[in-house]
Amino acid sequence: MRWFKDSDFIRGEVPMTKYEIRVLISSMFDLERGKKLLEIGSGTGSLTCQLAEAGFEVTTIEFFKEAIELTEKNLKNLNISANVIHGKAPLDLPKENFDACFIGGSRGGLEGIFEYLDEYMESGTVVASFIKIDNLSKTRELMNRYGYANIETRLIQVSHEDKIGLLRSENPIFILKGDKQ
Repeated sequence: MRWFKDSDFIRGEVPMTKYEIRVLISSMFDLERGKKLLEIGSGTGSLTCQLAEAGFEVTTIEFFKEAIELTEKNLKNLNISANVIHGKAPLDLPKENFDACFIGGSRGGLEGIFEYLDEYMESGTVVASFIKIDNLSKTRELMNRYGYANIETRLIQVSHEDKIGLLRSENPIFILKGDKQ
């Protein structure tokens, strides 16, 4: 399997999940190749591409037009296939079952997303990443309400060396994982 570097992706003004975070999130899904994974909030499509490269059948939904265009360009550029939906979760999510879900952007729809997962994901792993602590708290509350097990929270801080040798920090990222039984 290829691990894509940040420089492999076409960028715009849309936020991108950075390399170290993509690797960590990808490793949190203990799925067999061919399993169906729902991604909510594709952004540039960097995680979409990485999860599809890992062998998952990825369906991603994104609200912003520029992000949809970047996701589609990155999929094409890296010769990767995924189902891309332009819409808002949970309203525009397909009426089909999934084995796992990644939540990268909810646009205020977390409660509806968990209602959807209650109906369309019999069991499986949900991983979510946030930069805002209130979204982390709300997601943890919803995981508890819907009976998720093995809930784990991580705070990841990544820094990179710049051109003159100084370390520059990326935004800290909260990552939450839970298993639907």
